[in-house]
Amino acid sequence: GEDVVGPPRVPVSVTISTAGNLWRVPRGHWLQLEITNNDFPYLSPSQVASATTILRVELVVPRR
Repeated sequence: GEDVVGPPRVPVSVTISTAGNLWRVPRGHWLQLEITNNDFPYLSPSQVASATTILRVELVVPRR
């Protein structure tokens, strides 16, 4: 078996909003969503080892 240290694994819903950014995406181009649990140097990495499991992703992009 796998040794797990810490609280039980519980599904959590997370919503991340952008800060009022506006991008022009030319026709035929694609947006790529990158998900990471390390955002250095914006946020300092945790000193505690962790793992992230992503089950579903929904990207909502408003159009103007």
